[in-house]
Amino acid sequence: MKFDNPYNYQTDAMLGVSAEAMVASETAKARSELGYAIAEYNNNVAEMSAIGPETAPDPAMIAERAEAEFWAAAENAVAELIAASREQANASQSEKIFRFQHNLFRNVIEPDGFKSGLKLFIMTSVESLATATFFLTGGFVSGPAQALGFGAMIAGTTTVLSSLVGGGLFGRLWNYGVNARMQDTAIVTKRWLGRIGSIGTALTIGGVITASALVRSTGEPDKLSFTFENFAAAATNFNSIMLAVVGTSFALLAWRTGLRAFDDPYPGFSQACAATRNAHDYFKTSVENAFVTIDGINQDAMDDLAAMADDVADRREDLQTWREDVLADHAALKSDIDAAATAISQKAAEFQNFATIVTPGENRQLAPALPLVNLDDLKSRIAAPVLPPRDNFEGFSKAHKAATARIARAYSAALDRVSAASDSATGQSETLSAQPTPALKQVK
Repeated sequence: MKFDNPYNYQTDAMLGVSAEAMVASETAKARSELGYAIAEYNNNVAEMSAIGPETAPDPAMIAERAEAEFWAAAENAVAELIAASREQANASQSEKIFRFQHNLFRNVIEPDGFKSGLKLFIMTSVESLATATFFLTGGFVSGPAQALGFGAMIAGTTTVLSSLVGGGLFGRLWNYGVNARMQDTAIVTKRWLGRIGSIGTALTIGGVITASALVRSTGEPDKLSFTFENFAAAATNFNSIMLAVVGTSFALLAWRTGLRAFDDPYPGFSQACAATRNAHDYFKTSVENAFVTIDGINQDAMDDLAAMADDVADRREDLQTWREDVLADHAALKSDIDAAATAISQKAAEFQNFATIVTPGENRQLAPALPLVNLDDLKSRIAAPVLPPRDNFEGFSKAHKAATARIARAYSAALDRVSAASDSATGQSETLSAQPTPALKQVK
């Protein structure tokens, strides 16, 4: 603390103010300033003395919560894995039953639906252009637009009937269950339904192609007549013959494409294999999700412990800073009191010297030395520094390490349990899927 007193002792000396009066004035001002600083310090000490030891947070709470979450996550994962393994075993066994009953020991065909659809679209477009070409020649239609309209209508009709109805629906059932070990009513019914539907679809497609050829040969697009003369004319007309050839060729290609455009050609085979694949994927996803969940619990617990440790470290640093400030203020106050007393004594000496100089010669005499100013009584008013407890968080580090170890053990136990459940469920799934079912025994 620095006391800059603007007291003009030279003026006072010239006015005849005594040195004792100057010292008294300076001392009063110093006591006032120092008294205010001492009061502020004492208030700070009083506030500090009222602080009791702070209770450190308990890391065990985080460990207990994490242990409960690990246990719950592991329990849920085990239950889900058991259910998924049973579903996987049932799906695998159902696929084996289907394969055995239908004598299917090849790999399932998994077509690309997008590529198949694109292929059918290209076929329809090419057939539309080819058909339009043969309608356009010879002035049969008024222009390219009408020719394209005829071509798109005929090509679209034959492609849809051939790919979706002929090949995709009925054609796949033509030989359904021919090599099956049991020819039950359902298999026979589906097979004959497929054959009858295929024949009906083929006749319908043939009718559309024949009608287009007859219309082209007669030159009357608005009139269709199935007479011997019209058939004879179509058989000798180049454009009609080409329309029949193009339509039949693309119909056969579309039919063949439709057999395996979106599923295995054998009905039900794709679904049986897909069920097994989906069950396997679900089991695998369940295992991965269980590990992800457990990892997330561990990460959250570790983050909470780290945040708690950071908070404790910040509070310890605040306490340490407070301790240092209190000790520094205590030492500074005593030093300021001594400095103030020395400064007043020096000013008193200077005041006397100047007063002697300005005194007329006949009255001049050496003034007696003033006693040194003593402000030590102010020191007794300074409260002893009451420091906040240095070990408010004693034992936290030990508790933090113990909680970390508990979380690590619970984390490892949860991972081990899920791994064991996964291995056990996989083994049980393989055992169940390998067991012969009553249906297979009956077939044999």
